[in-house]
Amino acid sequence: MRKTGSWLLTLMAFVAILIISSIGLSRNLEEDQSDLSLKFYPLNFDAAFNKVYKNIVHQHSTAELKSLEEKIIAFLPTHAGDARLYSLLGEIKRLYGEQDQSYSAFDRALQISKTEVTALQWTIWRLIDEGKVLDALERIDVLFRRWPARITPLVPLVAEVFTQEDHYEKFLQKLNTNPPWRRSLINVLSRSPETLFLAAHLIQDLAKGEALPSNNEISTIIAQLIRNKQYSLAYQTFLFTLNSADKEVNGYIHNSRFIRPLSGRFFDWQVASHTGIKIHFASQQNSGLNHGAQLTFSNTPVRRLSFGQYMALPPGMFQLSFEVSSQQSKLPKGLLWQISCFENKKKLAEVNIGPGTYLLTTKIVTFTVPKDKCQLQSLQLITKAIGENWNNRYSGYVMFDNISIIASDL
Repeated sequence: MRKTGSWLLTLMAFVAILIISSIGLSRNLEEDQSDLSLKFYPLNFDAAFNKVYKNIVHQHSTAELKSLEEKIIAFLPTHAGDARLYSLLGEIKRLYGEQDQSYSAFDRALQISKTEVTALQWTIWRLIDEGKVLDALERIDVLFRRWPARITPLVPLVAEVFTQEDHYEKFLQKLNTNPPWRRSLINVLSRSPETLFLAAHLIQDLAKGEALPSNNEISTIIAQLIRNKQYSLAYQTFLFTLNSADKEVNGYIHNSRFIRPLSGRFFDWQVASHTGIKIHFASQQNSGLNHGAQLTFSNTPVRRLSFGQYMALPPGMFQLSFEVSSQQSKLPKGLLWQISCFENKKKLAEVNIGPGTYLLTTKIVTFTVPKDKCQLQSLQLITKAIGENWNNRYSGYVMFDNISIIASDL
């Protein structure tokens, strides 16, 4: 008797484990493989719901839609609080062409759940068609907060509606409240040439408000503008997003004395780490510098330096000047500032830096920016080394300060 009871308990435990496992497996499959999910657990409502939803998407004949509508209505008595069912009814009515009944079903879905995704999307379209843009914007806010994956599909709609002058200000006001979806939206806008213009102007206008765009947001927009060869708009965006302190150090060369922190944005100083070289700026804590940038060479070869700045000089004649000092520097393959056109790499000017030990010395060179194919320029610190040769090791210190460009009358 005891053996029989023990055997029954073991069997019941085994069956319970099978049921729990089947339910768990069904849950894992309910979204992507709803048919298989229902085989493991026929009472899985979410799997049944997903199956009906996919059928609605792919089948539009009247008979098929009628059958699906009956299945949804059969779910209602036991799932009357599920907003998704009313959204599916609304979608079916929309496919029937029964607009009023469709909107009623979507409204009912949103009464149950303000974040029901299908109802929200169609309600947004309806409000825009009715000219209720402010109401549509509130619904967009709800949709993007709850369903950030819907930002990308709705970007064309956002761009079409909110580039209109009378709607743009309302949209900008919403973004100035810094909703959690703002960065994602601007990033998506920046990815397409068709919406990049809107992204740039939003960033420029947000820079005037209280919820300032992040450095990352600004850098992303400017980089996308450069990739799309929108050079003038890129430089304008750089200028219009500078804070008051950075505006004070702006010129043809931005932050010429390195007293402001480097933002990493295009048109600011670009610096990468280098093996065997340390670059310190006056803006860095514990640099020991009041102004300027100091390069410390560690007795290693130096082939490539990633230190420079991009500029947007108009055609004409200019003068580059800077101050340089050196302490026991050895520069076997040279060290020089080179100015070239950004796109075709045409060299415009070059200034050599001498080795040795000397106090601040001013270097000056005149150059001309051509009218064609030179909308942007590059100022880069380079060497003449072709490869890394340990017979050509750089050592000592070199310091630069007051790097500036002015228009020349010569």
